[in-house]
Amino acid sequence: MLKEDYLMRLFQLFTECLAKWLSKRKDDDFELIVSFNNEVVEPYLGKDIEFFEKKELDELLVYFQETYPNEQERLSRLEILAELLYQSVMLENDPARRKCLSDKALKVFQHIDKTDKTFSFSRQDRMAELRQF
Repeated sequence: MLKEDYLMRLFQLFTECLAKWLSKRKDDDFELIVSFNNEVVEPYLGKDIEFFEKKELDELLVYFQETYPNEQERLSRLEILAELLYQSVMLENDPARRKCLSDKALKVFQHIDKTDKTFSFSRQDRMAELRQF
């Protein structure tokens, strides 16, 4: 129970941090991109967003398996990555990059959906949105 509370709080802190960052975002602001990595991505996932964008799903799963051996924590961290990728898709202006990010986010959400024993309406909604790109 304590571990589940920790994971729920972790995800809650992440969403608060992401919302704060998104409210400050401006197009192509280098300092903001650096702060995004320092404040949102690295504290919760251990690497910067570029690391995750460049990896294929299999490579991502290996990274998360090695870094987070506990399945619940791994799924929570994957959920954080999926949400980051989803938000990147929503903010991206370049259609080719948006499609690439959308495909990756959808794959991560699908993996979570297949692995997680908890049904999530928001996850289903996100996957439906990503399928449209």
